[in-house]
Amino acid sequence: MNVIHKLKRLNKIMKTIFQIAALSIIALLTACEGNTDYTWKVTNNSSSSITAYSFGILDTTANVKQIASGNTETVLLGGQMGGNSTAQQPETYLSSLVIVNAEGDTAQKDFTNLENWESSIDQVKKTPSQYEHEYVFQVSDLDF
Repeated sequence: MNVIHKLKRLNKIMKTIFQIAALSIIALLTACEGNTDYTWKVTNNSSSSITAYSFGILDTTANVKQIASGNTETVLLGGQMGGNSTAQQPETYLSSLVIVNAEGDTAQKDFTNLENWESSIDQVKKTPSQYEHEYVFQVSDLDF
């Protein structure tokens, strides 16, 4: 009977060790995943105030930003699990971006073209891999 009791106790200890090891591995793998944050901004280099109407790919209502001349506003924030150093195409996160000036004219500059955005990608942490992307779409009087 003493041997059976010792085997049961050993079995319980082994189960506990296995559970702790499994949870530790899950925590370690999750911590190694990393993260990438995306910020999409509009800079108003025109001579009048503008209004930016943006829709993220998951938005059901427009994000509306009034932007005074010379100012910059964030029109969309996004992110993903995992560190990513590759520039993202705007339409991956923005389904629509309409910019209207004070006179009611709509900007003709193509927001879907990554070349129309100034981008900066910074690795802020190596382990786990953490990146911050910033994309800035500048409009001037010539874009209307």
